[in-house]
Amino acid sequence: MALTMTTLNETAPPKGVSWRAFVKNALIKAGLNEEEASRWASYYIDVRDRLHGGCFYGLTYEEEEHRPLMDRAREYVELIEKLLRRYKGQ
Repeated sequence: MALTMTTLNETAPPKGVSWRAFVKNALIKAGLNEEEASRWASYYIDVRDRLHGGCFYGLTYEEEEHRPLMDRAREYVELIEKLLRRYKGQ
């Protein structure tokens, strides 16, 4: 939400725009190329659906399925922090 609010001035996609496209657009506006933005937007959707939805709300955790997403979380958070600093510095 911090990234989308900073780059797109929105915390949720407008009607008719998917979350994946919304997050991808924010990542592109923050400076990633289309391929990187697509990859990280997909990661965001996986985390939202599988970790937040499945693990947190669904109380289901499978090490093989969920651990790789958690292992990559630090990289994602660091990327978002870097993009926010760079974007705000423009």
